[in-house]
Amino acid sequence: MKINILLKDRKSVYWGLFGAFIYFMIYLWSIGSLRAGTDGIWRFQTASNMTNMLFRSSAPYLWEPSVRLQTPMLSVVFAPLNLFLGLILAGLVFLNLAATINLYRQPKSCRLDAGTKGIWAILPSFLTGFACCVPTFLIPLASISASITVYVIWLRQFLIPISVILLVWGSWYSLRRVQKV
Repeated sequence: MKINILLKDRKSVYWGLFGAFIYFMIYLWSIGSLRAGTDGIWRFQTASNMTNMLFRSSAPYLWEPSVRLQTPMLSVVFAPLNLFLGLILAGLVFLNLAATINLYRQPKSCRLDAGTKGIWAILPSFLTGFACCVPTFLIPLASISASITVYVIWLRQFLIPISVILLVWGSWYSLRRVQKV
């Protein structure tokens, strides 16, 4: 199976995990789950109505947090469904990135000659990798995104499913071409 071949390539797995971790942290930060801690204390709190809050949605694909972990430097609020969605997206980013690195190291996997032409082998995974970041991509573009916020908020309900579809397609497309290093 192609995933077993991919998982045996240590360099691809390492960089795939690194990229997935970075993506997961950016995802948690963009939905407000990670914040700078200012109290300087350690605290763990759960919501009194935790079972009621489990499926309470505050926006499309964004659920209310039910657990808070406060450290001196960081405050993390957990909503199990937010974590689950973030882990799914991070897993797809891992597959795309690991397959992309494997394909880059195997330029003949796409019937291209060695050299700089091998970069074209990673294009599908590279392009679909951007799909997962559409909601978070607008963060650094605050002045532009302020003018289109209402449209983006309405569009967000479609961006997450489209991102998942594109990431699954990119993973499938790239994994078909994975070869032993």
